Amino acid sequence: MAGNKNPWRDIATAAEWQDINYWAAPAVPRPLPVPPLAPRLQAGLHRAAPVGNPMQALPLPPAPAPQPQVQAGQHRLLAPTVDEIGAMLTDYHQLTKDDHRLFGQRATKLNRIARQAELFLINYQRVNLPGAKGSNWGRELGDPIDVWVRSLAHRAAKKAGYLTKMEQWHQTAKAKYTDRVLMSAYLRGLAEGGHVKDGGAKLHATPYATIEKVDPYHRQTFVFLDPDQLGAWDQGANLMGEAFLQYLRGPDPVGSTNVNPSFYEWLEYHPFCLGTPGVHGENRFKNPPKISYTGHDLTHVRVEQGRLMSQQIVSAPGVWGILDTSTLPPSGKGPANAAAFVWDSDCHLYLHAHGHDEFIHASAKQGRKIRCSGMLVVTNGIVTYMSNQSGHYAPAALNLYHFGKWLNAKRCTHVSTTVEIDHGTAPLDGQIEFAHFLQRCRQVGMIEAAGLSYPT
Repeated sequence: MAGNKNPWRDIATAAEWQDINYWAAPAVPRPLPVPPLAPRLQAGLHRAAPVGNPMQALPLPPAPAPQPQVQAGQHRLLAPTVDEIGAMLTDYHQLTKDDHRLFGQRATKLNRIARQAELFLINYQRVNLPGAKGSNWGRELGDPIDVWVRSLAHRAAKKAGYLTKMEQWHQTAKAKYTDRVLMSAYLRGLAEGGHVKDGGAKLHATPYATIEKVDPYHRQTFVFLDPDQLGAWDQGANLMGEAFLQYLRGPDPVGSTNVNPSFYEWLEYHPFCLGTPGVHGENRFKNPPKISYTGHDLTHVRVEQGRLMSQQIVSAPGVWGILDTSTLPPSGKGPANAAAFVWDSDCHLYLHAHGHDEFIHASAKQGRKIRCSGMLVVTNGIVTYMSNQSGHYAPAALNLYHFGKWLNAKRCTHVSTTVEIDHGTAPLDGQIEFAHFLQRCRQVGMIEAAGLSYPT
């Protein structure tokens, strides 16, 4: 089955399985092995003929009787037939999908299907040559049946693991993440400015970043929400975002039975989780982008007088050197040599290449509150460029002002350092030299942050 990279994609339906079986290419039998020569025969080939009768050879032992070829279906190791696999699929798909209380039952049936599919493959390949996909573009209906059974085994095992994880998530998730009405109100509150905390000094993740954060698989749900509950200006910027808007406002997918499902229960009847590309189903729903929040080798920055020092917290902890962002992998946004920065609630500063290893700004602190984020260029320990370009936290000019003043107090900036304000308003928008940026912030009445520390 196509789409095995996505653990949330369900297994084939019984109807799809019937089509696969009908169109599958005929099996190619394994050739019979050539029986080895008997030891006496091997020895006789190297013995001399009897003296006195050079033309008379030693009698050869009788050849072993040919072994009958094992036919498909014989000695099956209790393996199921294709039709029996189809019956298991029918049984599995009778369970309601959009109720997490049944996820455990579904996982149990899926694990059984995976085991039976593996038994089928063991028996099949004892008597037939392994099949191969007929196209570089994915599986096709004409591919041999063992190609599809192998995919079914993988798909069933992955879906079982996915359902187990999602069942556990539902058991502990807050109501505002599982109730459709509460989640809409919570996210729209963030969109209205509720992501700005402590008088603007700290930032909660924006609505779409919050969706990604609470999703155990961190699927990118790119959506812009109208603060109004009617959602007249809601916009989805990718397929998963469009799916989320449909979840909030309806209609529900065909087959839905849960009147108030969580988004992840609801997805079970959406094309993201249904369909078998190569048989039916839309390929565009095959691989929605995911992001990562954990396991990154962050660059931890220490602010000293007149320079920024850095260490790699995973690969080289304790090895400090003068920071130069040109040594980091290139980022997917910002100017050349820029790195994504996150200045957290405790004034720790972290860097990473944006987009590298699926890193986004929320990755550094797993979506928790921060003070500022954006893009930074540092040359020989001095900041030459800073911006507030970060959709996951949407920092304002005020956040960048606090960050810039914090760096400037240790002389880690220069008067000509470029400041770029993303989505700002005049006079604080576009690119400004650092000295002019500070002046304009004071002119509009921005208040400096108090109690900022320099962690060691």
